[in-house]
Amino acid sequence: MQRHAVTFFAGVPTMYWALLEAEAPDLDSSRIAQNLRMAGSGGSALPVEIHRRFSERFGVTIMEGYGLSETSPVATFAPRGEKARPGSIGRPVWGWRLTWSTRTGHRYRAPTLSVRSSSAATTS
Repeated sequence: MQRHAVTFFAGVPTMYWALLEAEAPDLDSSRIAQNLRMAGSGGSALPVEIHRRFSERFGVTIMEGYGLSETSPVATFAPRGEKARPGSIGRPVWGWRLTWSTRTGHRYRAPTLSVRSSSAATTS
């Protein structure tokens, strides 16, 4: 990130954790922060503590999203320009509809997220 003056970084939570825990003597966080403009995360929920520490160290709020291979690859993402809500998967991106379901017939079940679009496979 430092050598290539990275402006956008996308990664899974373990990559953010590794960046924060790295003990490289030549790491210059302020130099990285000068170039970094946006960071995105997906793959699993990003801990609130990682959000806080990354923002403090690099001056950028990590935006989160949700997707699957079938959604090519994103179905939701945090809206740019809005205050980040750590733990939120954001809003559906254009062309996607999401619904939560907790009932099948007369039986209740654990909440299920259904992701639908006319342009990709349907998942639940």
